Amino acid sequence: SKANYIRRLKIKGIILETEHRRFYPRVEEAAHVVGYTDIDGNGIEGIEKSFNSLLVGKDGSRTVRKDKRGNIVEHISDEKKYDAQDVTLSIDEKLQSMVYREIKKAVSENNAESGTAVLVDVRTGEVLAMATAPSYNPNNRVGVKLELMRNRAI
Repeated sequence: SKANYIRRLKIKGIILETEHRRFYPRVEEAAHVVGYTDIDGNGIEGIEKSFNSLLVGKDGSRTVRKDKRGNIVEHISDEKKYDAQDVTLSIDEKLQSMVYREIKKAVSENNAESGTAVLVDVRTGEVLAMATAPSYNPNNRVGVKLELMRNRAI
């Protein structure tokens, strides 16, 4: 890879670091449901925001008092660590795609400013699809107006 090639050159001042970044595969279709994160991985909109504390997890910590030699003389408190968790949605991928396509078409045909549709299973209350048009690409938000990112369904 290019990164390995550059690493082998051992040029002073060039540092290669691995960085984790979210990738949103359904792009416009599910943008308003899933939402997006900031550069630090904190949820800003959608499910990313609503369940941020579960999706991110938390480092543990311990507060102690030490003497001048660095020996622990008093244990003050502990905060437990918890790992990031998965969140499972009831969204049906095929229905989400269809609902987004239809609401996008309806907005265009009616010269509407925007449109929103929510498909719910009346027996279980599960949200099967939730789409807003116009939408945006959460993988590339450069130049996207903030009002376009708002989920009008909730």
